[in-house]
Order: sequence, then C-alpha cells, then structure tokens
Amino acid sequence: VQESESESGTISRKQAGELKKRGIKLEQDFASLRQKRSEVRADRSRLLNKRKAMRRRIYQDTLDLLNSKNFKELAKNYLDLAKWSYEKQDYTSSSLHLLLYGLADLKFKDDIINIQANVNTFLSSLGLNRRLVEDTFPVKLILFIIDTVIYEIEKHDPKITEMLNLLPLFEEEKVLIIYNKN
Repeated sequence: VQESESESGTISRKQAGELKKRGIKLEQDFASLRQKRSEVRADRSRLLNKRKAMRRRIYQDTLDLLNSKNFKELAKNYLDLAKWSYEKQDYTSSSLHLLLYGLADLKFKDDIINIQANVNTFLSSLGLNRRLVEDTFPVKLILFIIDTVIYEIEKHDPKITEMLNLLPLFEEEKVLIIYNKN
C-alpha cells in the first residue's frame, strides 16, 4: 500500500510524522537564533574592529581567494582559520570562520552532506569545549542553513539573509551571504 501511495504522490503516516518532527525542530532552532540576534548586534562593531586590526596579517590571503572566486580553496582556508582561532581560544572568531567555511562551500556548490560532515567533524574535535562553540550564533546559523538546504525548506531564506547581514563581515565577504541552494 505504501508503495502505491508514494507512487501516486501521497506520503505515508510515518513520512508525514517525520516531516512534522523536522518542521518543529527547525522552528525551535529558528526561535533560538532569533533570541541570539541581540547579542550579535551588540558585539558586531567590536568584533568587526578586531577583525579589521588583523586584516592584513590574518585575512589577506583569504580575501585574495575570495576576490579570485576560488571558493573551494576559500572554504578550506576558512576551515583552517576556524581551527587556528580555536587553538588561540578565540571561540567567537572560530565560530564565525566555521560559518564562513560553510557559506564558501555552498558557493562552491559542494555536496551539502559533505559540508555537514565537515562541520560536525570540526565540532567533534573540540572535546569539552564543543558546547562553547556550538552554542554561538554563527554555528547555530550554519547548522540551521544546512538543515534548510537538506530538507529543501525555503521559507526561512529571507530571515537567514537578514541574520547573515548582522555578522561582522568585511565588505568582500558579503558576497557569501547570497548563497544559492541549488
């Protein structure tokens, strides 16, 4: 019966339940992101000034890759920066770099499951400090974006773009905000 139902375009009760569960989880994740927006707004200028101070020393190679539209290498570079920032115990920058890694890999059109695996591998490597990084706005946002891409949910796209615009990004990095899911 289920085979004939799925062939005709209807879904089984089990599938409907899974969809509903996913929808509820995404709504909860989105509510959590909305709560963290005010923290991001408050810290934005401080973090941007901190990044600007390190622009030439830390970010120049990354921005050169961005300007050349080499998104594959750019993604790798951001992932390396996330690891480097974490080692320096700069969890805020580490989480921002992890988000930028995900956005660059989306631009490169890497497989979303691969992006998810790399994000999860990075988070798993943090040991006891995983929660400190995982609970930050940028990490919650990239995990939310990954879920919306996997489950092909587009209703949150304008809100995601609005939240991405809150981040302390260089002008050059803002091209990563306009991500294409397809």
